[in-house]
Amino acid sequence: MHIILPRMFVSAACLATAAQISYHVILFLQQLFPSLGVDPGERAYGSECRLYIPGHGVNWETIKATLFDEFVVAHTLGWWAKALILRNSVLLWSLSILFELMELTFQHMLPNFNECWWDSWILDVAVCNNIGIITGLWTVRYFGSKIYNWRGISEQPTYADKAKRSLMQFLPYSWDKFEWKIFSSPARFIECLVPVLIFLLFELHAFFLKFVLWIPPLNPLNTIRLLILLGMGLPATRQYYNFIECENLSLNKIGAFAWLGLALAIVETLIVIKFGHGMFPKPWPATTIAVWSVVFVMFTVTFTAWCVKYYIIDRNPAKQAQRQYPLKAE
Repeated sequence: MHIILPRMFVSAACLATAAQISYHVILFLQQLFPSLGVDPGERAYGSECRLYIPGHGVNWETIKATLFDEFVVAHTLGWWAKALILRNSVLLWSLSILFELMELTFQHMLPNFNECWWDSWILDVAVCNNIGIITGLWTVRYFGSKIYNWRGISEQPTYADKAKRSLMQFLPYSWDKFEWKIFSSPARFIECLVPVLIFLLFELHAFFLKFVLWIPPLNPLNTIRLLILLGMGLPATRQYYNFIECENLSLNKIGAFAWLGLALAIVETLIVIKFGHGMFPKPWPATTIAVWSVVFVMFTVTFTAWCVKYYIIDRNPAKQAQRQYPLKAE
């Protein structure tokens, strides 16, 4: 592992350096897909949000265009995959709501984030995300209840068993449910917040990379990236979960896949910053700045109060003695 990590960060540094020459990167992408290198434009989903038009009736054109969009199924499958990785409804719903808030936050940068309210909160959150999360968690419970034979392929008795075992090689090693214990302590809360923020970063990168690199939504590069993230996210999340669960400090090390995921998130961020320079001329809306400032202050005050209560007040010797030997009412 000590050899893997330096090589990993050297690779990340090389990729970040390569991103300095945008023209060459565009040419490289054109070698993979000749159709790239041309601005595909951005679709604004919120150009017409009226469900009912006076004098014309129900706005079926907008409703059908939204419901039968080619990304509805992909959206649901994406949340099914996230459920396989995180395996916790609180983290998943937090990520779901936070991403919709991120869409509102970056609307002035990406026209693709300009969605109708009912598209964002009803179709996306209440329908697609909900179906994906429920089916994903059901998948984890279903496969977690089965007994698996993880003997090597060469040790399988028949060719059918060998073929089945080969396919199982691409499944998660374990389907155990993750007990994140999010609110057990302030430190644990921050530890659980880390994967949510990294997932949120990858979600935003999917849209920003398409915009700054001129990659159409239906280009296979987007699918390839998501499959790579899925294959990396499964072991990375397991390694990070084992890291925060381990109580033995001598064995408390983050696995290589978790480090790789963090390095990839940093590299993608650097690419977006480099290629996006000058592409977002609109200033931040004052309302957005004000709302997030209030949220930050409220979170800071609440989290500080929780830390004081948990680490100071509740750990006071007199307080602990009172809990252990409460006075009996006379």
